[in-house]
Amino acid sequence: MAGLRPAIVLFFIVTFGFAARAATLRTPIFDHHSWRQADTAAIARNFVRERFNPLYPQVDWRGSRATGYVETGLELQALLIAGVWRAGGIHVETGRALAAAMYVATALLLYRFVRRRHDDMTALAAVYAHAFAFPLGLFGDRAYLNEPLLILLCAAALVAAQAWLDRPRVAWLIGLAAATSIVGMVKLPYLVVYAPIGALFVERFGWRGVFKPALMVALVASVASAGIWYAHAHTLYSTTGLSFGLGDKTFDPSLVFSTRFPLRIARRLVRDVIGPVGLVLLVWGTIAAVRRRRLAEPAGLMAFAVYLIAVARGNYHHDYYQLAILPIGAVLVGLGVVAAVEEAARRGWPAARRQWLAAALLWLLAITTAVRSLSAHSWYEVEAAWLELCRTIARQVEAEDRLLFVNYPSPDVMFCVDRPGWILDWPARAPEVQQAARDGASIVLVPPADARQLGILLDGARLLAASPELAAYRLNDPAP
Repeated sequence: MAGLRPAIVLFFIVTFGFAARAATLRTPIFDHHSWRQADTAAIARNFVRERFNPLYPQVDWRGSRATGYVETGLELQALLIAGVWRAGGIHVETGRALAAAMYVATALLLYRFVRRRHDDMTALAAVYAHAFAFPLGLFGDRAYLNEPLLILLCAAALVAAQAWLDRPRVAWLIGLAAATSIVGMVKLPYLVVYAPIGALFVERFGWRGVFKPALMVALVASVASAGIWYAHAHTLYSTTGLSFGLGDKTFDPSLVFSTRFPLRIARRLVRDVIGPVGLVLLVWGTIAAVRRRRLAEPAGLMAFAVYLIAVARGNYHHDYYQLAILPIGAVLVGLGVVAAVEEAARRGWPAARRQWLAAALLWLLAITTAVRSLSAHSWYEVEAAWLELCRTIARQVEAEDRLLFVNYPSPDVMFCVDRPGWILDWPARAPEVQQAARDGASIVLVPPADARQLGILLDGARLLAASPELAAYRLNDPAP
């Protein structure tokens, strides 16, 4: 029975971690980062309805085009969601459930990785940290984002690299190359995972391990795959002119060397991503890793710092970019918990007192996550007015209708209403608006305060629905 105890503890941690994420599966796509979630969901829906091919992701904000091919990373998360939807119908909760299931797989991979490097106790602490210590991670693990898949693939790559070092087999090398190649195609900056992978090779072979043929093969395969994908993605942009702006989130010296960049990143890390208790334990865990002569964990942390700067604009504007610290962050926090207990043992604390210390640290990690998740301006909040607006519009649209959003940059309402169209961000110019109307836009959605600038375009238009943030008008539709 003693040998089963870690497995039982792991089962309960993973189960309750999944339950915490599953509690919000039915949340509509109007919560935190609804704009990005709506794009992923729309791409998945278009895979189901139009072209089930990962080479051709399509967005709804395509204007009058028949296709909405967009320049983006490999939308594998959307494709997987589409596969589930093809089998069981299009439901928001099933896409969220798929992301939550990826959390389970990541937790099991983390346990294997840490257990082989350290011990059962550290592995369980790391899995617990992954489950409950990261507030934004808890949100992201059930969101329509690429991050749950990316974190899973990074964990798989670490396991494959470690397994190859323990027993060099072609299958593990193929697994490493495949996982990192997909990572590069989905989101190129996540290839910083090669820092801890390279450190694993250095631990085993010394600095010459960096030049091991197996590592070089995997790295070349990853970079080549990413290059091929993004070249293809650019051809899609050449066809439609639609892009997620792959090059506008990178290093910006005026931003990096300003005071606002480090302050914003530090505030997010302390409050949202790692939490104050988690941050202290992460630092303690890093010190413990160095003392144990473990290089992969500190290398992963340094790579994350480089990633913050290399993708400075993306990290500054979007908090979910900082989820790249997982899964290495979970390993370090787990190490920190165990190191704190070991330090107490060195100071002569009795076993019962050390157990209370471990319990207190684990409780603090979970409670800080709960407090941040349930606080004011929670990421899970959905305004009832938005849902009512969407439902009201959706009841009045026709199959041939196309939507025109003016000065409202998010595609969340477009996804909810389920019609393609235009998104003209601020400041929308009158010629653009008029051209969209000539090209077939039949319903205009605009913030009430900006409706006046549309002028003659709305003369004779019929109001379909209104909220404080957005009003919808049908053009050239005489009142009954």
